[in-house]
Amino acid sequence: MALLVKANESTSTKRYVFFQLCDATDGLTPETGEAGGQPQISSDGAAFTNTGIGTLAHMGNGRYYAALTQAAVLTAGTRIECRYKSANTAEAVGTTVQVVAFDPDDATALGLSAIPTIATDVAGLDGAAMRGTDFAALASVATEARLARLDVAVSTRYSGTPPTSAAIADAVLEEFVTDHSSVANSVAEALKIVRAMVLGKYTLSGTTFSIYAEDGTTVLKQFTVTSTARTPL
Repeated sequence: MALLVKANESTSTKRYVFFQLCDATDGLTPETGEAGGQPQISSDGAAFTNTGIGTLAHMGNGRYYAALTQAAVLTAGTRIECRYKSANTAEAVGTTVQVVAFDPDDATALGLSAIPTIATDVAGLDGAAMRGTDFAALASVATEARLARLDVAVSTRYSGTPPTSAAIADAVLEEFVTDHSSVANSVAEALKIVRAMVLGKYTLSGTTFSIYAEDGTTVLKQFTVTSTARTPL
């Protein structure tokens, strides 16, 4: 992976390249006496040269750095390879550098500042939910997301102001029931009758069958019942 350096970077520390120098005899033992040595660079595949890079500074344990010159990183798109070799060291490959048109340390330039965070940008969701301890929050977020997608989908099919997901839900409940409409005229009415049959009461007085709401007094539906037919009143 290449080190990214901004074109014409003026800060020398941001132009540092690094080397691990080992003894020439075994290629493993760290070589610690190369401070002041001259590394070389190759720009875009050209021949290696001493121009464009300073001398080595020892960091310890055979690890060194040297600074590229500002002129070496003047142009975005330049690719730089580094090397070092002395009588005491094995051939060492240094950092590969890619000169870019932006500042790699600037989150805004990289577009990273626009990435939302779970804690602040996702409504109803927090770290506890992500750990699986707050399923209610997760369900709330999922519901809101589904409703938002429904609103968007509906808006693409209407000109002007489209109905909201809540309005659509109400319309579905009030939709006329074509089959068995003599019993219930809408989904909502059918649900009321089912609820009343479970929680309310119903009576048969002569041939009149009545279904009451949960309060026991409000009549929801009445039928005339015979041995062969049931006719709504």
